[in-house]
Amino acid sequence: VGYSFIHVDGAGGARTYDVRIVDCRCYSSTAGDAGISFGALAADSMIANFWMHGNHVVNYCLKFESGSKAVNVSDSHPYGALLYVIHASGASYLTFDGINVDHGDAGNVYMTGTTHTIWTNCYFQNVEPACNAVTLVSSSTGHTFVNCMWQSTGAVSMVASDSSCGSVRVFMGDATVADWSNGFDLQGANSTVRGIAGHSPLGMSFGFSGVATANTTGGSTTNMGVNALQATAASTQHFVPYAGKLVDATVAVDAAPGAGKTITVQAYKNGSTLGS
Repeated sequence: VGYSFIHVDGAGGARTYDVRIVDCRCYSSTAGDAGISFGALAADSMIANFWMHGNHVVNYCLKFESGSKAVNVSDSHPYGALLYVIHASGASYLTFDGINVDHGDAGNVYMTGTTHTIWTNCYFQNVEPACNAVTLVSSSTGHTFVNCMWQSTGAVSMVASDSSCGSVRVFMGDATVADWSNGFDLQGANSTVRGIAGHSPLGMSFGFSGVATANTTGGSTTNMGVNALQATAASTQHFVPYAGKLVDATVAVDAAPGAGKTITVQAYKNGSTLGS
């Protein structure tokens, strides 16, 4: 109870390398922490042909602790976790190929502060309603999903990331997008989804710019866009060919306003304020 079936880690400040875990089965009825866990000093290791049923009493099937890195998982089917099937906190350079990530009570994958992972030919199955298949938070940047599949009815997002998680990329794959309430919810910069039938936007990125050609009178409101400063938004608004999200914005002024004065910049979409 509270422990891992297998825990891989170094000792005395030294890393452990080249650990191979192959043809392993783990079926638990006790409240363990994880099937296989990698500690802060674990690196350059692999798991292949790993089957686990956590019976919804084990927290995680696979757990990667802060500092663990360069672990490859392939041809495996971990399922039935009390929390998440795969959990990574502060890990990096993880690769997953041909695995079926199946049914965690809180979601299938949760990564916080974890960077640089690659997922190929993976199947995210039986995602709980109101949960995500993959959740990325707290600067979890640089994640790539290639030719993966997602299956659920009533779940939220196939991949969801907050604004601190940039460079999340999804290429090709299969899913019934209508079965998910929020499809792919990628909030970070330089993120894209391409080649998923039924998903919109289509993975395209558009840049917009506007430049003021005259000073704005104090205490007034003006609109800046494709046609410089104009009295009405309709006279200078940008037109976008596809639905999408504003993921990054930069505003610069020639000089700071006078003492006790401020400049407020607001972004609008179809006449409604997005933020300021």
